[in-house]
Amino acid sequence: MSRAAAPPAAKSIGRYYSSIATSIEERYAYSLRVMHWVVGMGMIASIFLVKNAQNIKNVETKGQLMFYHKSLGILLCGLIVPRVILRLTTKMPRNVEGPSWESLSADVSHGL
Repeated sequence: MSRAAAPPAAKSIGRYYSSIATSIEERYAYSLRVMHWVVGMGMIASIFLVKNAQNIKNVETKGQLMFYHKSLGILLCGLIVPRVILRLTTKMPRNVEGPSWESLSADVSHGL
């Protein structure tokens, strides 16, 4: 059996996505990506700990959860300086091609 040719619309969609893939090929440095995920997971864990502490009646368990929450917060604060140093010393990927208003808003929001 022979395969039918893809409709023209499907071919243009394929070209569209392949052009996007080549324009965003450059990535952030591995160290920055790892630091991003470590800090993100730490923030989620911190929120999880405090939300659970709010719903627990046992004072001892609540105290333990809050101790872990505060300890995690201090550890995450300790990662601020290394993360800023990594950000300043590594090459940043170029902006994704798109409308000028998107590039402008990305530059403004990332500059904050």
